[in-house]
Amino acid sequence: MQESQTKSMFVSRALEKILADKEVKRPQHSQLRRACQVALDEIKTEIEKQRLGAAAPPKANFIEADKYFLPFELACQSRSPRVVSTSLDCLQVPH
Repeated sequence: MQESQTKSMFVSRALEKILADKEVKRPQHSQLRRACQVALDEIKTEIEKQRLGAAAPPKANFIEADKYFLPFELACQSRSPRVVSTSLDCLQVPH
């Protein structure tokens, strides 16, 4: 469970860093902002469920990469070097 929370924190920090970038605050990046926020909300929900000891199948004890891929894909399409770099850093780290 601790490993799962560490991975969740890593992904959460990357999403928060993307959201905080001034380039992402521009209107044309509204889909990216929304995707990041949805992913952050889902991660927080999963962490809370684990903390409360909610019964979950063993597969649920790790982050499902596909579930959180959209914000990173959109970040790579943003053409903002800082945002793309943050996204790629998160995607290339072995999970």
